[in-house]
Amino acid sequence: SVPQLRFHITKTESLEPPLCCCIRYCIESINRSFFSAILHIFPLVVVILKNISNCLYFVLPFWNAVTHNRLHQRQNL
Repeated sequence: SVPQLRFHITKTESLEPPLCCCIRYCIESINRSFFSAILHIFPLVVVILKNISNCLYFVLPFWNAVTHNRLHQRQNL
């Protein structure tokens, strides 16, 4: 169920059939491994982005409060 892209090689008249088949097989195997790698990495990327989002959700209000207090301290000097 992995999506596959198929490339059609044009102007293969000058190529012998074994070489043409080899090139087509190499392109298809690269596509297959590429998409399977993406499908395996995608959940990991989603989890990492969600953790970064949660971290920013808790850290940014604290950071804004700290920088806001520093700004007021500088203005009062």
